Amino acid sequence: MESIIQILSDPNVAYLLLALGVLGLLAELFHPGAIIPGAAGAIAFILGLIGLGHLPFSWGGLVLLALAAGLFTFELSTGMSGLLAVAALVAFVAGSLTLFKAPSSGLDAIVVNPLIIGAMTLLMAGFGLYVFKVVRNSRHAPVQSGLEGLRNSPAQAITRLNPRGKVRVQGEVWTAEVDPIPGLDVTPVEVGQPVEITGLEGVILKVRGKLVEPYADQTDPAQALDFGEWTETGWSKK
Repeated sequence: MESIIQILSDPNVAYLLLALGVLGLLAELFHPGAIIPGAAGAIAFILGLIGLGHLPFSWGGLVLLALAAGLFTFELSTGMSGLLAVAALVAFVAGSLTLFKAPSSGLDAIVVNPLIIGAMTLLMAGFGLYVFKVVRNSRHAPVQSGLEGLRNSPAQAITRLNPRGKVRVQGEVWTAEVDPIPGLDVTPVEVGQPVEITGLEGVILKVRGKLVEPYADQTDPAQALDFGEWTETGWSKK
């Protein structure tokens, strides 16, 4: 245990763990549900705090690092054109340079290796640039709503449609009705069968059951349907 505490008490190690912990937690906030960045970041941050507790640290430097994390978090939630990310980088560098202070015994001040500070600053800057690009692209991306937003989404029948039932699309359950192919009778859609969204009438989707390879490439719908039928266990050849 003492050897572990000794390693964590190295100012370079303690600083690196704190910085990587903050970066991991920020990555988890940006991609909720990723789990691994958040868990690894939390562990690294706690270990960094343990090491920091055995060193003469400056509260002012620690507050600046916390401010940097807060500004990055606010940038993630608001997307203010990267201005907060720049401010966060300034606070991060200032906090890194002032994190440790001279011991009361008169020994030399503890200083983190400048190369480590530079590497972590570049890593933070890269993360901030990535966030800025994603936010900017999302602002300029066309907004899809209604049928336009649903048409290309994967959908699956969760009840039998004959001709009406329920389908799941974009994580939501919709009432759907089979949209028959012109000139053909209505073909029921079975549970679990993938469907194609062809229209929207009010709050009811119009769908058609998708054919399974190797029959999906048939140009003649009637010929394709004659090859077989969909069952709960898959496509069965007639």
